[in-house]
Amino acid sequence: MKAIYHEKKDCGAKYEIEHTGLGVPYLECSGCGHKVDDWVRWAEDYSKYWEEKERWENKRDHLVCLLGLFVSLYKANYGIDFSFSLNERGLFRSAEANQIRKLYHSFDGDAALAAAYIRWVFAKKVVERKRKITSLGFLNVPATLNEFKQQKKKAGQIGRSTMLPPKMSDWLKQNLPDIPLQDFGDLRNLLQHVKKDRIEKTKIIGVLIDKLQKAKMVSDDLEIAGWSE
Repeated sequence: MKAIYHEKKDCGAKYEIEHTGLGVPYLECSGCGHKVDDWVRWAEDYSKYWEEKERWENKRDHLVCLLGLFVSLYKANYGIDFSFSLNERGLFRSAEANQIRKLYHSFDGDAALAAAYIRWVFAKKVVERKRKITSLGFLNVPATLNEFKQQKKKAGQIGRSTMLPPKMSDWLKQNLPDIPLQDFGDLRNLLQHVKKDRIEKTKIIGVLIDKLQKAKMVSDDLEIAGWSE
């Protein structure tokens, strides 16, 4: 391993790699005793952030949560701990942190979507295809990112024959029993008739439209989101 030195403006001496009683590495300057122990704090605290729902709701914790999720899935799939690189700047300005930051920005700061991608990578690339991940850089391979985004877009597309979700179908049968609505094609026809005043917008239809718009399934101009035909 390449030697790591304390900055010359401080003392310029070499950092020695030390370990806690649990085997967690950290750096200690042989000249002045300065410690870089981000990896210890990670093991003791930050690595568990991803398990706490409220952490995902705090933007400041997103990067730590994503890194923790990756490390947890790595251990679950390979049976060994993921090894971080050691450097004088610490874990949170390391190559691994930079890769997670790059991934986060690839999804426009959507931590939930980035987390879904990480889970997808382990499910599709590691479990199904037996790929060996040796660094976080694998997550940022353009071909892998594009494959996920294409599959997600395709899964989110809606056509005439796409069946309505069970809960929506049950609600419609109970509240609009006289209008047969089985798929999104039927729903789109209803919305188009309402839009063109061919069908009266009754109170219950108004409730339906309000529910659909709050769920972001229908736009303000009564078009179905993700419609592909």
